[in-house]
Amino acid sequence: MKRFLLKFFSNFILNRAKRRAWRAFHCSNATARGNRVWIIKNGKKEPMRHIIPGLELLMNAHNAEVEIAYPWNMENAYIKIDTDNAKIYLGPHTKLKNVQINLGCGQNQNLFIDEGTTFEGAKIWIFENSGLRIGKDCMFSDEIHIMTGDGHAVQDITTGRYANLDFHELTIGDYVWCGRGAFITKNAQIPSYSIIGARAVVTKAFTEGHTALGGNPAKIIKRGLTWHRLTAAQMLQKEPENK
Repeated sequence: MKRFLLKFFSNFILNRAKRRAWRAFHCSNATARGNRVWIIKNGKKEPMRHIIPGLELLMNAHNAEVEIAYPWNMENAYIKIDTDNAKIYLGPHTKLKNVQINLGCGQNQNLFIDEGTTFEGAKIWIFENSGLRIGKDCMFSDEIHIMTGDGHAVQDITTGRYANLDFHELTIGDYVWCGRGAFITKNAQIPSYSIIGARAVVTKAFTEGHTALGGNPAKIIKRGLTWHRLTAAQMLQKEPENK
């Protein structure tokens, strides 16, 4: 009877988004496999006992750990973990809107998104034994693609060696603005206070901050820049107040 009432409640009483999240977390035997989901609120870390509206979490793995710090902003967010021993941390004031995150084809993978970082639309793939680290207060537009691996093996037909076995953590610093449609590939490094232009394809490590990156492959197109979440017109309206 208890099982029937629980099923009825999850399928008919809750709204559609909550139903999906409920089934994803509670029906995947997540805790039975040693997986853990934690909520961090007021400096305290506690097991997640209730669903987070707007987030669908699938854990087809063993010993994976997810930490989500309050407050959060989730809208059509999807996280799927298919790799053992994975670790995910989402900092406070993180916004995931229309975001798909997939961890697979490896072990001991990690995803770290620091405080205040926002997404309007992105697909993130963490492949092989790699990871992704994103700093504070970053702003990602929509149609963003981030891949920490190739997803398939590339082999030299002469030597028989695999050409794409070198994996490192993909890192994006603090206060980075990523324009619409940008593509960030494995082994990329983007320093703090960078601007990534729309449709740019970042394929390597950059070390100089306060720059704008653009093109395919991306290169520095301008130096000595910073950016603001407000528009230029809004910033001009604020300037007299500061003088």
